[in-house]
Amino acid sequence: LAEHYALSGRTIDALKEQAELYAARGDYKLAFETFRDFHRADEEMRAMERDGRARTLNAIFEATEARRSSDYFRELSVRDPLTGLHNRRHLDSRLIELLAEVETGTTQLTVGLLDLDHFKRINDTRSHAVGDEVLRQVAGLLQAATGELPGGIAARMGGEEFLVLLPG
Repeated sequence: LAEHYALSGRTIDALKEQAELYAARGDYKLAFETFRDFHRADEEMRAMERDGRARTLNAIFEATEARRSSDYFRELSVRDPLTGLHNRRHLDSRLIELLAEVETGTTQLTVGLLDLDHFKRINDTRSHAVGDEVLRQVAGLLQAATGELPGGIAARMGGEEFLVLLPG
């Protein structure tokens, strides 16, 4: 029945019992051979269990990594890589939501546009590396200012243009 219903654990138990019965009857040679079969089958079953656990843990790990990568790439798609601020893609979707709230009268919205005048001069006279640092510093100031307000968003529109959304 154990073999018929693929109950490998019961088959292994039966081998052990059979070996003990042979030993009790005094047939030590058959008891030894049966015990050896029991031991081999038991080791194979334990190896299969270890492999199964390893495959399960690997699948869990891969699913977790895939989820983490997905979250990471999703965040990258809405962030400006230079400044770390939200980018225009994020701003477009968030602005639609906020304007809908303004239309229903549930909130007010202040929008600020910041353009760094004569920024090209910084890049031309000081270098693009210095210009990038200026953009990062401005972004940090905007992020700090909007971070103090619930729902505040600072975004880089492109180049040296930034937009600030202040709901409420």
